Amino acid sequence: MKLSACVPERIAKLSDTTSDVEICGLLLADWDSLLVDDFVCSPGPLYSHRFELSPEWILSESLQQRSQGRRVVGYFHSHPTGQGVEPSIHDRAGHPPRSYVLIVSGDRWKAYRTGWELEPWSPWLS
Repeated sequence: MKLSACVPERIAKLSDTTSDVEICGLLLADWDSLLVDDFVCSPGPLYSHRFELSPEWILSESLQQRSQGRRVVGYFHSHPTGQGVEPSIHDRAGHPPRSYVLIVSGDRWKAYRTGWELEPWSPWLS
């Protein structure tokens, strides 16, 4: 899986506008592509030190994206309060296995792939 360079940049800009709460959502790719080139934000609720994605919203958004030839390939969230880009305990427990995870903090970001534990994901930027 590759990551378009514009995705973390756009998430960082959006995070700057909501600097007191974490933003979170889903990473998207075309159905037949290995390029993560877009994202969709969760409608909330939003918190200052954690994120929450409702299963109902994830299912609804997945079905909507599928109807448009897109698929959900992972998750993202921001760390707005200076936590850096390392995953918290909540982050480590909050994503399903074999997911791609992008954490953005300011102009820095880090990508992970979940397994039994989060491991670094080194996507080739395109």
